[in-house]
Amino acid sequence: MRHNKVLKQVGKWIGIYTSLECNKAIELGYKWNIIEGIKFNSKYIFKDYIENLYQIKNSNSEDSPIYLIITYLLNNLYSEFTINHNIFKHTIITKDKLDGFYFR
Repeated sequence: MRHNKVLKQVGKWIGIYTSLECNKAIELGYKWNIIEGIKFNSKYIFKDYIENLYQIKNSNSEDSPIYLIITYLLNNLYSEFTINHNIFKHTIITKDKLDGFYFR
């Protein structure tokens, strides 16, 4: 259900933002500290692929399975390049050593 209201965060928080979002935040007067960043070299390695998917998506209705599949593919392509694959550190320990293991 839509309430036609704008939600905004107040106070302090940590998030992941694109340069476009940061530029808009600066324009609106937001202030923040950058904790970590990733700089990408611009290359259009998926340009033809994405344009082809958009063409297929736009030629189908929103309730079409093809439309939904293409939307899924486009969203996953974007998210795959924003995932930090090194975020979790895994350690395999035996049950007898579990009591002495420090969780961080």
